[in-house]
Amino acid sequence: MKYKIITDRFEVEKLAEDIFLSDDKGIVHMDYADLRTFRKFSTFKYAISFNFFCSNEKFIEELLNVIKSQDIPFADLRGCLINIRINDDESSLSPEDIGNLIEQVRTLKPADSFDDNFEVIWTLNTNSSIPLGNCDINIMLGLNKTAEENIIAVSKALGKKTTQMTIAVQDRERHDYIVEAARKLGTRIQM
Repeated sequence: MKYKIITDRFEVEKLAEDIFLSDDKGIVHMDYADLRTFRKFSTFKYAISFNFFCSNEKFIEELLNVIKSQDIPFADLRGCLINIRINDDESSLSPEDIGNLIEQVRTLKPADSFDDNFEVIWTLNTNSSIPLGNCDINIMLGLNKTAEENIIAVSKALGKKTTQMTIAVQDRERHDYIVEAARKLGTRIQM
């Protein structure tokens, strides 16, 4: 199994965009609106592109071991976009394999993490350029947006600079990271 790890956020975003711009024939299609919705609650920060021979019975286990070996804050996972590409002359992955893959990816999010929302969106495409028996799987991991990213997003939506905004925060120790982010951006804080 060959794989490539992508941590540059813009490359990861481009990989997600390319799903919609490719000439692949979609079997399980994802609407572009789904991607926009996904981006509202998470930020793509990691992607891993896999290429392997599909008859390998342990490919899911190998794939998960590669993902788990990365320095990814799994407790902050908010969603995952999986793009599966196979040759259009054969079905190299069974529906059971795809179902198992999706269920195993769901286990990446720790059960005891504070936020239990974790969306898995997947697509299945065919392309004749993929060698028979091979499979390409791109997994893009979305993490919760940081407080800083949320403040910037709100300021853009309001058409204001972050220094022109005031946010209200409860005076609790658990909200220190929000106060820190607001101060870094020059946003006023009301406790």
